[in-house]
Amino acid sequence: MSTTGQKKILDSKEFSFYKKGLSLFFEKKYKESALVATRGISGGDLNQGALFSYRLWIACSSSLGDKESLGEVSKHLLKLSLVHPDKPELLALRGICHLEREEHSAAEPLARGLSSEVSCPFGQELLQRWSWRNGQGEAFEVHCNEKKIRGLKGYFYCRTSLQSSLLAGKTSDVKRKLKNLIEVFPKAEEGLTYPFFESYEKGDLKAALKYAKK
Repeated sequence: MSTTGQKKILDSKEFSFYKKGLSLFFEKKYKESALVATRGISGGDLNQGALFSYRLWIACSSSLGDKESLGEVSKHLLKLSLVHPDKPELLALRGICHLEREEHSAAEPLARGLSSEVSCPFGQELLQRWSWRNGQGEAFEVHCNEKKIRGLKGYFYCRTSLQSSLLAGKTSDVKRKLKNLIEVFPKAEEGLTYPFFESYEKGDLKAALKYAKK
């Protein structure tokens, strides 16, 4: 899906809490962002907007170093997955919670079980990050296949996908993914990375240094 399509989804009412909370996250206001994220899931409707709000809640808890909160989110997701066994996103989100809590053995069966869920951005993110943390250094881009995802990819998936290309040394992909990420999420911290990368590539070291210091 194009960046225009991604932005259109992000601007929809269903994703309003996720979008607002993400803006606060980019400002490093993690507690405020988490509160907005919880509002996005409080309605009881487990739509895509709510699922992305859960992902944001996990990121906020991790940024705050709040492992207790991550444990609560994980337990909540477990209960939901029993009620909604048709939603692999819940399993993937639980797996990401385990990774953030450094519970690699608990994340492993969830990651392996989602290997066939190629259209789920949370599943791809979990598989990619688990492969890194499990010491599979060669698996830089095995699990980040953005063409397979239908609907919103989300900031955290885009960030992981960007990192995968960077580690794999795929310069053209890094530039393309950076450009796309900041088009959809202009307030993201990666917004400074793109002009640095572009200036460096053009040989303008003075400009690149200016961006590097920001």
